[in-house]
Amino acid sequence: MHRPSESLMNEFYNIAECNTEKRLSAVANFVQTEEVEEHKDYVLGRLIAGLGSSRAASRHGFSTALVFMLKKYGADFSLDELFSIANKKLDSKSSSMEGSKGAIGWHLLCTSCFLSGNYLEETEKLIQKQLRLVSDHAFLRAAVCDSIVRLCNEQTEEFFCEHILPIIGAGLAKPIEEQTAEGLLMIIGLKSKFSKILRKKFNLPLKKNRLLLEESQYPSLIQILKDADKCLKLPLILALMRIGQENNKFVRYYRNIVEEYAMHGDESKAIIRYFDLLNQILLAVGTDGKPQVSDEQLFSIFNETLVKSMRKYSHRSDPNYRGVHLLIGSLLERFEERLSVANLEQGQLLDLIALVDRIDHGDFDTKVGCRVKFSEFLVGKLEGEALMTFIDKALTQEPWSLRRLEGSAFSKQDADTKTAILTKIVESKRSSEHDFNIVCSLIDQCFVVKFRRFHFMNVVVSESDINMLLSVAANISSKFGKYKTDMITEFRPVFTFAAIMKILSLVCPERSDKQQYIVDSKEARRCAKEFDGSIFVDLLMSVLIRKNRVHRAIVFYVFNAMISRIGAIEAGHIIRTIGKSDKQIAGDDEEEESDDDFEPITEAELEDLKRKQEMDVKEDDDEDIDDDIDSVSSDDSDEDSEKDDEVDVKLTKDVQKALGDASFLDEHDENEDYEMSDNEMAKLDEALAEAFRKNSSKEKRLQQEEFRVFRGKCLDMLNIYLTKANSDSLEIFAEQLKQLNEQFLKNGIKEFKIKIDALLQLIKERSKKEKKEPISMTASALRRVVYGTRFETSIANVLHSFPNSLYQLVPPKEERKETTLAYKRIVRRWVDRDKAEGEVSEFETEVCDIEPTNSENQLKSEKRPFKGVLSIDIERSANNPWKDMLGIPSVSTIEGCVGEKRALYLWQENLIANMGYPGFKEVTQERKSSGILFHSIIEKLLAELKETGKVTASDEIHEKCEEKKVSGYFESALSFLKTLKSHDQMCLEQSTVSIPLCYRGRFDAIVEYEGSLTVMDWKTVSGLSVKSHKNAKQTLKDLYANPGQIAAYVAAINSDPNFSRLPKICQGAIVLCYEDGREAEVVGMTEKDIQEYFELWLDKVNRFWWEVENRRPNNTGEISFVYDPREEDSSRKE
Repeated sequence: MHRPSESLMNEFYNIAECNTEKRLSAVANFVQTEEVEEHKDYVLGRLIAGLGSSRAASRHGFSTALVFMLKKYGADFSLDELFSIANKKLDSKSSSMEGSKGAIGWHLLCTSCFLSGNYLEETEKLIQKQLRLVSDHAFLRAAVCDSIVRLCNEQTEEFFCEHILPIIGAGLAKPIEEQTAEGLLMIIGLKSKFSKILRKKFNLPLKKNRLLLEESQYPSLIQILKDADKCLKLPLILALMRIGQENNKFVRYYRNIVEEYAMHGDESKAIIRYFDLLNQILLAVGTDGKPQVSDEQLFSIFNETLVKSMRKYSHRSDPNYRGVHLLIGSLLERFEERLSVANLEQGQLLDLIALVDRIDHGDFDTKVGCRVKFSEFLVGKLEGEALMTFIDKALTQEPWSLRRLEGSAFSKQDADTKTAILTKIVESKRSSEHDFNIVCSLIDQCFVVKFRRFHFMNVVVSESDINMLLSVAANISSKFGKYKTDMITEFRPVFTFAAIMKILSLVCPERSDKQQYIVDSKEARRCAKEFDGSIFVDLLMSVLIRKNRVHRAIVFYVFNAMISRIGAIEAGHIIRTIGKSDKQIAGDDEEEESDDDFEPITEAELEDLKRKQEMDVKEDDDEDIDDDIDSVSSDDSDEDSEKDDEVDVKLTKDVQKALGDASFLDEHDENEDYEMSDNEMAKLDEALAEAFRKNSSKEKRLQQEEFRVFRGKCLDMLNIYLTKANSDSLEIFAEQLKQLNEQFLKNGIKEFKIKIDALLQLIKERSKKEKKEPISMTASALRRVVYGTRFETSIANVLHSFPNSLYQLVPPKEERKETTLAYKRIVRRWVDRDKAEGEVSEFETEVCDIEPTNSENQLKSEKRPFKGVLSIDIERSANNPWKDMLGIPSVSTIEGCVGEKRALYLWQENLIANMGYPGFKEVTQERKSSGILFHSIIEKLLAELKETGKVTASDEIHEKCEEKKVSGYFESALSFLKTLKSHDQMCLEQSTVSIPLCYRGRFDAIVEYEGSLTVMDWKTVSGLSVKSHKNAKQTLKDLYANPGQIAAYVAAINSDPNFSRLPKICQGAIVLCYEDGREAEVVGMTEKDIQEYFELWLDKVNRFWWEVENRRPNNTGEISFVYDPREEDSSRKE
């Protein structure tokens, strides 16, 4: 016989594969290999030898293959032959590691024989062999016990009594109190099938397949657990817990047996045993792969004993408790994993939270100190009324309780719930530093600032969160309720900023900071009414210097939103601030001799001050503001200080400022008494404390760190400006940044070099791009040729005197007379050209239908253009007469020529006025390129949906979206895309032609939506769009020409023979994807909507062809659809 082939030898490596799926697949292929039968003796020996491998994957693979081998060829090998092979291959008698591996191999061999079903007559021999293995290798006791139980449960009662019970009966005959761990496990394992036999033969307490345990037996059971081998403890505990569940006594069994066993003996050993055992219990899974501990049992396990033990032993420094902290952390992870997928009632969660909170004054997460914030996780699972109940209670507790909202509890709620939460916290009037930080953290969660490789990407905040913050401000201040209603859309971010300042003012613990937030809120509202770039930037920087993280997020948000209104001069102030010294930033750079001097106020300044005060009173007449900025009254002072002591000049100055008038008592009569109110005394104490705090060495180091962080944030702010601002002033900033870098390096400061270099690189890239793509002031006209007549549909260049030089898209003038003459002639031309002699064309009837009744040049206004042409019920043509014709106008072309463009003109005019023509050009180019990229990504994902039935978002797509700045649109669309279903008639980015109306179009997609095939169009909504700031749901009326385009596509598809495989389309949808990443909004079009908008579309087609036929071409033969506002003005005058 020849040797086994190399391919067969390689199969043995495959069945030892670590990956379970690959291993099982390899086993299936292995047993079907024809060569196995030819070399079955060799294969059998190799498989049996592999049972003793040191690798678990190998043992699993070889034992599985052996079962299949014995099923197929078991008749060819007696059990004695198998044992003979095993005696040669598996050494179970050695005292070394080889003996243990051999014993495992023998056990797997016996189990494989059981499972093959070919050795039932040898059952007694196989069981006896396993029992002998156990006597020499105790670690196999649990495995052998489980193997025998499974074997028994697959046999009949007759077979069990005749062949198995005589062998194991002696161990089962003892009373429960005297049982061994193996015997008790077997009784529990066999009771379901052989309950009557065991009760009759051994008088065991079994009834209806349940083992009944008395309370008096608990100590004996605990002793059995103590005496059991290590491998038997966990299986027996799990078995006892199952018995408790069956007897409706789980809590009693667990506390009186399992916990009592775990906590016995030496304290340190007991607590380690306790936590280790609970980890094992929660990890244990049954043969079905499901956890052996039910969700209901989790609540009994996570009890008061466990919580107290965790708190008590988590931070023990005694070496005997080393590792306990890790066990506790691991156990909390197990609980979190189980509870995250469990179907829990809100009341159960509240009970768990109450449990951890009532023991040792709460603050469980901090006191236990593990990586897992378990009570925060529990709070994060709360919803609705349960969450509000928790907050009500948390507001009566220390700040640690409310702090748990900072996890996922707040961020995952809907806008109404968030509003209720923040309003409740703010109105509670708790104003500790902890509460202030909590509110800051909750607000900060609404904003995501994205930088990538030191380049600003975006500040993502949902519309619902903006509305939420405005609603909170309106709830706490009636003035903000009015602002929310009357605000100008463009300044909505500024109002939002003002709202946040107002919210923070109510929870800020420091009186001076509280007043500053109020002032900032009012200043922001002024900017929203009368915008001043320099004041606005100063305001933002004064907020940016504050410590809490939320200040960075909200400043970047509003700065990014208002970038078009901030000029280079205002942005240059940011660089100048970065270059200032720490003292200058802190405002302490005045000359020493000028501290006590002042300049008299002028009359103009006095009038201006009065005017501002009157405005403040008018704006805040309904706001309760404490008189926090009253000047501190004077007080008696001891002037007998020793002049010989060394004096810290800076400290003296700060103290003098804090004392105010009280520091100059030498100017008053020494007998004059100065009395202070309690409020003034409290303020004086705070001022003095602040003066001494500022001059401590530790505080100086902290201030230096604050200024370092502030400069870093200012550089990020500059990054935002240089990313979005007009490129004309980039070179100026480049020079200033180079000087700033040199200044820092000269002073030995290197930490800002990376950020400054990134800004310089950004300027270089943008400048290079501008040079590479010079902007022409001449219109690049898009021309089409239609039957020898040329027309222009692009943006026209309307030149006015500087600074109103505009480059605008302008629509044609309104025409009073409409006609279908052009259409009639076009169709007739085709009929005359292509009709064979004596042949009747399908279009001749249509030509007659649309013949004008009164005049060839004028159609009565009440007559519908293109009578008989329908959108949905139109008859599909058998062929396409226009397929070889050039210059067929597109839907976009027709809309661009005859659509309403005045609103677009004014919008673009406003943009150019604000950002200049180069900035406008750049914005439009970016929007065009991002729209193209976004549509290509949508097409790719829909193609994946059609092919695989699902939509996945790979890291590559995410990175591409980030790089091309379309990540917001992509995130907005993704959740909606995942709701779509695959359909075999799905169409993506295809062209169509309207047969009766002679126009073409390219639609985005036809997909199944709400149970019907739907023409779907994807629209990107930028942050500059009015739609982006609209609170209410979008309607078809808000979408300008988009619904008409959908109606045009539907009508064309329903007439196009290329789509004859499709049913008639009678539904459309426009998907609005937002730049800020909020969830996409779908505006659907019913059959009725499509018919209504198609009527409007017919008017546009009619007007387009009339213009082509009746307008006089220019000297280049072009029909110009350029709209000049000067022409409109002159026509109005006429």
